[in-house]
Amino acid sequence: MIRINLQTEYQSYGRIENLISQLILFGIALFLILGCLQYYNSILQSDIHLLENKSSQTQAKINRYKKKLRQIKQLKINLNTIEKKLNVIKQLSFSRYNAIYLLDSITEAVIPKRMWFSSIDFRDAKVKIEGLAMDERTVTDFMKRLEDAQKWICISDDLINNLKTKNIPEPILLKMSDIKDFQFFEDQEFEFMLDAILGDQLTEKDKETIMNLAVLSYFSEVKLISTAKQTVKKDTHLTRFIIDCSQNTL
Repeated sequence: MIRINLQTEYQSYGRIENLISQLILFGIALFLILGCLQYYNSILQSDIHLLENKSSQTQAKINRYKKKLRQIKQLKINLNTIEKKLNVIKQLSFSRYNAIYLLDSITEAVIPKRMWFSSIDFRDAKVKIEGLAMDERTVTDFMKRLEDAQKWICISDDLINNLKTKNIPEPILLKMSDIKDFQFFEDQEFEFMLDAILGDQLTEKDKETIMNLAVLSYFSEVKLISTAKQTVKKDTHLTRFIIDCSQNTL
């Protein structure tokens, strides 16, 4: 078989030139692609660096917050300890004077020459009174006096809320909130405290309103347990009584 090459030298050169052009275009395209990838990689690296910085900053904040949380927890523990100590001090202070005020309140309620005590038992804010009276009416009057006995003055949330309904000025209520949960046994002490803290802001009308609402009964409950007739002498008949009282507590 005989082959005859009909392509001229010019045509062969054209094919080579075309192949070179394609290779050049491919190289340019490859260079552009690599450049784009490199640019995109630099952007990603920059974003990663920013995220790493943010992560470090966030971790630093977390560590600071953890430290503050530990401090807050310790402060809460210290605060609870202080509150317990204050409650103990308050109870000790209350117990120190309570017997005196208790006997004073009972003595003030006595109806002279018409009743006598045989025993007074005080335990856990409970008072048991036993004695003799001329008649049951005397016992009833004595119990009424015990119910009316007012020895405590207390500043509490309930008092503040009640004073709001009485149109007491807000600045006065705010100052009273600062001394909340303080208790006083004497009216004069409480009145002196109001004058010292509130000064000229407090009118006589407002003072009277506060005094009336702040006073608490010394006993929360006065209950008659029993009465019985007793003959002391041949012609003398008395009424033996037993009364239970529940004391208001701080």
